[in-house]
Amino acid sequence: MTFEVDKPWKRQLVLVVNEVDQEALTHDSEGKALLRNQNLVVLPLDERDFFNKFSLKGSTVLSSGSLLIQHPFDTNAYVDCSEARAIIGLERLTSAVELYQALGAKSVEIIQIRVLDKKTNTTAKGEFGSLSVSGELKAKYSEVQNLMNRIQLSYSFRGGNPDLSLAKRLLLEKRLDMEPVLQSLVSMCENSGNAPRSLQNELCLTEALEKTFEIAGKLNLPSGVVGANTRSVIQEKIAYYLQVRVNFE
Repeated sequence: MTFEVDKPWKRQLVLVVNEVDQEALTHDSEGKALLRNQNLVVLPLDERDFFNKFSLKGSTVLSSGSLLIQHPFDTNAYVDCSEARAIIGLERLTSAVELYQALGAKSVEIIQIRVLDKKTNTTAKGEFGSLSVSGELKAKYSEVQNLMNRIQLSYSFRGGNPDLSLAKRLLLEKRLDMEPVLQSLVSMCENSGNAPRSLQNELCLTEALEKTFEIAGKLNLPSGVVGANTRSVIQEKIAYYLQVRVNFE
């Protein structure tokens, strides 16, 4: 099977299928449309060459009907759509903490995680101080709790002078320049040579995934090939936000 290694936009999504389901896709209009889709690769379950070229992040065991989403910051890596927001969100947090450290922070404290359903404008919030979950979006309570269990609550560093060269590199390589507050913080340290005493801001952990989920949400996935949970996940318009407090002295 041939993959567009140098054309990542043609493999933003990967649908894993077994031999029976692959054959079924060739016999109806929905299946034929998927096979023609310019953003999707239909991958046989027993195809190993794909993962010799590309990596799979997360703990999901692949099965027929798995839908993989291309990593927004590494076009040679994929995550299952069911855990994409959590995996990318946690990576985003780690990158932001690395940036704070490069700018001379002495401590970073995680205050709150917020899950927003953009369709209904309802939220579920996890307060790290009380380890409680609340909000109108009750369907996401367990998801918030799971994320809270996986997030380190605080980080401590020696502090010191900002390493602006490292900070600028992290800003670009980790695409943290998508966060205006972080971009402004680097500029502030560079122009004044003096970071603020403290900073409290909210980071969007999942913004980079929104376009790919939008593409996935437009797919007409056959119910006989793709399970209800996967079809539900790609229709969601969910965003994760994290409120952090950073101290520089």
